[in-house]
Amino acid sequence: MIVPFPPGGSVDVVMRTFGGRLAELTGQNVIIDNRPGGSGNVGANFAARAVPDGHTVLASTPEAFGKHLRAELGKWAKVVKEASLKAE
Repeated sequence: MIVPFPPGGSVDVVMRTFGGRLAELTGQNVIIDNRPGGSGNVGANFAARAVPDGHTVLASTPEAFGKHLRAELGKWAKVVKEASLKAE
């Protein structure tokens, strides 16, 4: 799980709690990868360029997405939709 803010901040604390529960539910390890900088754009950019295999999650706030990233993140919608269909 990519958190585009520094460790110890509010988003980080919430996502560490969520990550623990997600690990319990899925039976898989959840690693929190803090990528702070650029008001969240560094982490969002890192997530947008990750392999779209459904194993990378970006935990962020709406303000962290720059206009230039929204188009790249759009490709994720298809991956998430396909993954949810396979899970059903």
